[in-house]
Amino acid sequence: MFLSAFPSWALEKVKILAAKSYWPVALGLLFGLIIIINGISLIPYQIYQRLSENPFVTRYDIGVQNYWQESVLLPVVTYHFHWTTYRSFNFVCLVIIVASYALFSFLSYRKFGSIPVIIFSTLLFTNPLTTILLTWLGSPDPLSVLFTMPFLFFNSGVLMFGLSILGATNHIVVAIASVEILLLRWIAGDGIKIKHVLFSIAGSIFGIMFVKAFIAIHEIRISTRLDQIFLEEIHTWFELNSRNFSMTTFSFLNVQWLVLLTCVLMFFAEDRRYFVTVFMIMLLNYGVTFFTYDSTRVYILLTWGVVFHCIFHSFHLDQISPRASTYEKQFLQLSALVGILSIIFPRYYSWNGDIHSTPFYESLERLFRWLTN
Repeated sequence: MFLSAFPSWALEKVKILAAKSYWPVALGLLFGLIIIINGISLIPYQIYQRLSENPFVTRYDIGVQNYWQESVLLPVVTYHFHWTTYRSFNFVCLVIIVASYALFSFLSYRKFGSIPVIIFSTLLFTNPLTTILLTWLGSPDPLSVLFTMPFLFFNSGVLMFGLSILGATNHIVVAIASVEILLLRWIAGDGIKIKHVLFSIAGSIFGIMFVKAFIAIHEIRISTRLDQIFLEEIHTWFELNSRNFSMTTFSFLNVQWLVLLTCVLMFFAEDRRYFVTVFMIMLLNYGVTFFTYDSTRVYILLTWGVVFHCIFHSFHLDQISPRASTYEKQFLQLSALVGILSIIFPRYYSWNGDIHSTPFYESLERLFRWLTN
């Protein structure tokens, strides 16, 4: 098979699968395969699971730099439902991941149909977002993804207001990511008006105020995330970001940078303002990421929704383009090919300026010990 024939072959396989009634099961099996390929590990020191045991006091026993106590929602919810043990807490986090991805596939199917949803879901399942969620299980990140997901699909201002409140009480990244997605949808004419953006901003402000009130009422002494930035000298941040700059930058989207490049090359002329805004948002998100230790994690949590809306908008553009009959086929072909490449491409992430592999071998070792004991 010639190299040029691979995109066409990939799309034909997707069409065959989409014609079958069991394609949702196939997607579920694919996600299970990604879990095996990636492996699962827990967030260091099980910070949030330990916090859930008592989230109403200052937890210096977990760590002196307790900026993570700004993430209120997950520890409080699991505390009230008594999901605070090692197993129950992490199982809940895994269930939230599965629910988030199932919601994405369901909503994508409703909006685009079976062929695109297989391609888009494959891209999500193999995205660095999945690497981060599975590698640092036990963090608030699954809830952040769950609260961000509806901003890609729904147009209800009330829903956006409520989700923004919940998202901001869980992690500040939701407040940023949700506004970015709505801004892009507004520019794209995707059923969003400026009032929806304002609803989201207002909800995030309420959520942040709730967190501050919670901390004040319970007299919790914290070191904020902003404090963490100023604990380091500026040259330290430059050193961390330059140490493995190219590999760190590639880790943000891994091989799926090719999908973004495809969108730009094929459709930039169709909607210049939109793609310039995408570029500016991604630069802004790197500016935020620059002052963090967990570069891949923070960047993908901020940016995954932006990337997928860019994919959605590009798919819409190729449908309304005068060259739609050609471009739609080419766009889906290339997207399907990148989805397949994403399954087999090496997975890694950047933390503290260093490159780390996923916990595949650690997971195998734990499984072997469990089977032999």
